[in-house]
Amino acid sequence: MCAMFLSVLLSVADASAQRKVQDTFYGVRLGFTHKDVCKSDFVKEVYSDWRYLKGYQRDFSLQKLWLGGRKWEHCDFYFAGNPEVLYKLRFYQPSKDEQVAEDLYGKMLEKLDKKYGGAPGIVREEYGSWEENKKEGVSYTDGEGGVCRLEREYRSSTGGTMYYYVFLYYYNENLEMKLEHSYLEEL
Repeated sequence: MCAMFLSVLLSVADASAQRKVQDTFYGVRLGFTHKDVCKSDFVKEVYSDWRYLKGYQRDFSLQKLWLGGRKWEHCDFYFAGNPEVLYKLRFYQPSKDEQVAEDLYGKMLEKLDKKYGGAPGIVREEYGSWEENKKEGVSYTDGEGGVCRLEREYRSSTGGTMYYYVFLYYYNENLEMKLEHSYLEEL
């Protein structure tokens, strides 16, 4: 009887967890202040010069992080507002080989569809066309503004080299809008 109750309880907890897009990564949550992110154990472990981040650098990038069962080349942390708040994470993987990027995109899409596709309260939308403009993507949005967006795109890097990119974004539309409004109020 106790085992059956525990099984039902875990099923209910699992089902409710799928109603929300992930917003916490490595113990850091969207909405944390820049100071809190920089003081987190995770940032201290992976960024040897983390003290530099506290005083000088608002947005920053960490390299070679694991998420979704794979190692991503880069993870960008984006902050806005006053005080500065983490509103978006962008994981990405560049490749010179189109097939490598296509395979990664397909594997990640399969995982995300398994996690969020068809979940109550999460809307899945596809956009773009690989054949027409070498960009396509899928987004999953929950009822609280949480968004997970997967994209594949062929474009130039900041250095001018063309790459096939796979991007994985996590952000909250409500938080982003609130931060934009607070910025406009300061003007």
